[in-house]
Amino acid sequence: MVEIRRWLPPEIPFLNLVLVENEIYLTEAGQEDPNGLARAVVDITGVHDWTREEAASQGLAWIPNYVCWELSNVRRIEPPIPCVARRKIYKIAMDTTSTFLNAFEPTS
Repeated sequence: MVEIRRWLPPEIPFLNLVLVENEIYLTEAGQEDPNGLARAVVDITGVHDWTREEAASQGLAWIPNYVCWELSNVRRIEPPIPCVARRKIYKIAMDTTSTFLNAFEPTS
């Protein structure tokens, strides 16, 4: 599984990253979407250049200079947890009670 981005994570591996879905396409520094949803926790285990062949196999238009984050240990958050969506990698405050921890469901 990969996540396609224009930028690199700060280190590899990068563990326990929460993926937040947003409704607003965030293009500028400081921009936020108050209606974000935490959807999964993942580990980034590698990065490689996104190729034309990969884009075609994914049914996407290829854009140069993008990279694929190689994801593993994907844990779905069910139900999703509301949180503010921001650009890049940032810290979020979440309730980490046992209810939250039990919300993780491995994906296949």
